[in-house]
Amino acid sequence: MLTGRKFHMLRDSFDEGLSISEIARQTGHDRKTIRKYINSETPPMRNKRSRDPGKIAPFKEYIISRLNEHPLSASRIYREILEKGFTGKYGIVKNFVREVRPKIEVPAVYRYETKPGVQGQVDLGIKGLPRYADKGYSGAKTQGYDAAMKKSCKRS
Repeated sequence: MLTGRKFHMLRDSFDEGLSISEIARQTGHDRKTIRKYINSETPPMRNKRSRDPGKIAPFKEYIISRLNEHPLSASRIYREILEKGFTGKYGIVKNFVREVRPKIEVPAVYRYETKPGVQGQVDLGIKGLPRYADKGYSGAKTQGYDAAMKKSCKRS
């Protein structure tokens, strides 16, 4: 579809004496397209397509209400509406959930630093240690705890 500016340019070129074939060569458009625009009084308007409501339309209110109640995943909602008769694909649901999901604001975490040796960090972990390792038996494991501490230090 050519714009109104191009429509007038084509008409002006034709009025100056250029042939349809020459205008087509210069613009790269087909001769039939050039002829259609030259013979038209006004620029042809693009027809608006009527939008199909889509397969998800009957389930939109249900999806929005479920998202407002709980922060559910798109796959969970997809499984729920499949049971209610939805025949579409997962991608439709995923895109709709992405559009309507309530935005949750996460507060910013502010970083602060202290002087070296003032503050420390402790990481705790659980390890499975072999029982009776000193006697050559390593089949059974006993639970042990591990702690690592880091002192704060100056960064260079």
